[in-house]
Amino acid sequence: MELANLPPLTTAVRMATKADAPAILRLLQGHAYHHLHVDWFLPGDWLETKGFVVYEQGGAIRACLAVAAEPPPAAWVRVAAVDWDVRQRTLPLLQALLAGVQPFLRQQHITQLGWMANQSWADKWLPDLGFEIGAWIESYAKEGLEIPAHTPHPQVVIRPLEKRDLPLVAELETAAFAPLWRQSLRGLELGAGQAISLDVAEVDGRLVGFQHSVPTQDNCAHLARMTIHPDWQGQGIGAALMGHALQGYRTLGFDRASLNAQQENTAAHTLYTKFGFHPMGYRVPVWRINYEL
Repeated sequence: MELANLPPLTTAVRMATKADAPAILRLLQGHAYHHLHVDWFLPGDWLETKGFVVYEQGGAIRACLAVAAEPPPAAWVRVAAVDWDVRQRTLPLLQALLAGVQPFLRQQHITQLGWMANQSWADKWLPDLGFEIGAWIESYAKEGLEIPAHTPHPQVVIRPLEKRDLPLVAELETAAFAPLWRQSLRGLELGAGQAISLDVAEVDGRLVGFQHSVPTQDNCAHLARMTIHPDWQGQGIGAALMGHALQGYRTLGFDRASLNAQQENTAAHTLYTKFGFHPMGYRVPVWRINYEL
């Protein structure tokens, strides 16, 4: 294929449809640059939204990009791929795709767009797209599931999450996190279906925290989420949830655990270290673009 024969990039960018699903899957599974950060979703969940666009050339999809706001006012780049045959034009292709989702970002009143670089191929182009590193995510592991001595809040009650709790958990996410790090109600509902344990912490009937754990490879349980209401942080709520989660892992037959944390979240690092988690020496950058409404 001659690169000179490629059509103008922006005119070849269009919204992805459900009919594109097989071609997008081939692109993601084939010999291409690709990025996936879907959490509890599937790439197809965003087809036929204005946040999912493709670049088409000669009747074939050569690149794609999906952004999703789960929830607004922040969004993540959830899917990105560039076919190997057009890799020499990766930067202009990404620029054209990013331009293609700008109407969606404006419509959703997005103030920040994130790209979690779990693969490094895009790092050299992200600054030219307007992204800057805004955070780092560090991975932790715990061999064995011993539960150290700890002091939970004296009135805390830990119980399994019920479906009726999910709207309250979504409100908790809003109170505890900046927009980019929040989970939407839809995301919480999907994540609940993949959990090995999902517990809430209550004090005097008020929901003040929750933890969400999932299975991973090699008999390892992964603490996917722990959220504590800001008014209750530093009062033993996190310790109570962590101890309960570890006991649950042991009951289920797991023999080790893992988690990820924002590097700048010193309170979380202190808690995890106290419970025997150690940095794995692996971290990924989180790139961000800020938008003015």
